[in-house]
Amino acid sequence: MRPDARLWALLLAALAALTAIAGGCGDDDDDAGSTASADSYVSDMCTAISDMGTVISDGQDEIGQATDATPEEARDLLVSFFEDAGAAVESARGAIDDAGVPDVEDGEQVAEAISSAFAEMQTILEDGVSEAQELSTEEVRAMQSSLATDGLRSA
Repeated sequence: MRPDARLWALLLAALAALTAIAGGCGDDDDDAGSTASADSYVSDMCTAISDMGTVISDGQDEIGQATDATPEEARDLLVSFFEDAGAAVESARGAIDDAGVPDVEDGEQVAEAISSAFAEMQTILEDGVSEAQELSTEEVRAMQSSLATDGLRSA
């Protein structure tokens, strides 16, 4: 896979994971502890995901508005986006881990699976940072041209 296609695949994978995790969110009361009620756990998780989503959405907006960026500036924006998104995922993971274990059947496994999903998302974003840092200006120009022509859906 070309580096620019891999970078967009990483970005889309991270966004898909965010969407899948956020799908179960709703409004619930909040009271954290080592064992948390299911409602409290979901509320804490949704708050963390919402905060993470805001950072990611803001980064997407910034990239989308940088239509006049030089290839070097565009590369720096991508690096910054992946770094900020990675930090937001790390923060969300910490907040969810701090929420405790949901008081449900197999709660330990549920909490571990969610934490693992966030760890995987962090890895994807860290890979994105590395991939973006290694992009040549020619690859960035090609991505800019593709986005200008086809938008994100072609990535």
